[in-house]
Amino acid sequence: MKKFAAIVLSLSMLSMLAGCGKEAAETSETEETEEVEVTETEAVEETEESKPEETEETETEAAEAVPATWFEEQGLEITPQGDFDFLSEFMGDTFEGLDVHFDSNVVITESTEGCEEGYKTVTAEFAVDFTDTFTYGGMHLEVDDHPSTWISAFDRYTGISFEPGGEENPISLDVDGETYDITCTFDWSHDYDEGAVDYCTVTVTCPVDYDGTVFYIGHGAGGSSGISFDDDFDFTARSYTIDEFPCYVTNGYPYSFFSVTNE
Repeated sequence: MKKFAAIVLSLSMLSMLAGCGKEAAETSETEETEEVEVTETEAVEETEESKPEETEETETEAAEAVPATWFEEQGLEITPQGDFDFLSEFMGDTFEGLDVHFDSNVVITESTEGCEEGYKTVTAEFAVDFTDTFTYGGMHLEVDDHPSTWISAFDRYTGISFEPGGEENPISLDVDGETYDITCTFDWSHDYDEGAVDYCTVTVTCPVDYDGTVFYIGHGAGGSSGISFDDDFDFTARSYTIDEFPCYVTNGYPYSFFSVTNE
């Protein structure tokens, strides 16, 4: 009887020990699983924390990488096409040097009609109306009296003027590794029959993929500037940026700038 009781006790102890071993093994496996989960969570958190803000930084870097055009560097702005105010002074014998605001208008168009393959024309039609000032203070102005006006075109990327880029003397531009041959012609006319209007059509011929043409109007030579382009300035000597011309922004007279896209 005692021997049987001893055997039963031994079996019970072995069973308990086996149960404890199983429980210990399960506990160890649970702890290992928890450690793996913690490690994975920490790795994910570290990855998220160390991940750079790619979108914002990339966009900022891209914006900073785009070089500014000459037009932007000068702080200039495009005026929308249509009616605008033009401040200049009269030239002539009646009221030499009289400052007047002239009602003006410009329309710009693009076309490939009549051009060589791969080329287009960008044309600006200016009208400067001084009918209201043709009679000033009860005195009639002479036909030779007219606003001091300088109308021309240039490249927005470099500031290079298209003058005197006529058909026989094209301006060669290098923009972002591309070379563009550009010509610029002018057609002036006057209408004094029913009023007093000066017209100027500026036509720029350039490659179809070129988008840098900017037209402008401002105070010209003569008058208070004391400058005569014919005598004092050689347009053909080399290429010039428009701010190198001696009458550019003369005596504080403002300039207006225009493009085919109004941008």
